[in-house]
Amino acid sequence: MTELRAKTQSSNNQEAKAAEDELSKIVSSGAINVAVENYPELKSDTIMANLQEEIVSTENKLSFAKRGYNRTLEQYRAFIASIPAVFIVKIFPSLVINKEYWRLDETAIKSEEARRINFD
Repeated sequence: MTELRAKTQSSNNQEAKAAEDELSKIVSSGAINVAVENYPELKSDTIMANLQEEIVSTENKLSFAKRGYNRTLEQYRAFIASIPAVFIVKIFPSLVINKEYWRLDETAIKSEEARRINFD
């Protein structure tokens, strides 16, 4: 078929006419079988959008948890510094829980950079 089609484009009129006649015979006889395959639709753009949405959602949840933890720690520190609690803390120092605010140090930031997802 491809060769015949190429011959129809040739500069020789007699050869082009013969190729066109041959193509007409093939088409009219029904000798051409066309198979159309149904390939699945690519959905990578949807998958990437869902992944980005999930990453943003996870970051928002972590940020919310970080703010809640730091706020609770701040309230706890204010409570143990208040008048009634300060005396109890002096009597029972083992009741004091020494926790740090949730912050990223330099090693955590470098580790975070290594896990960065790049969509380029």
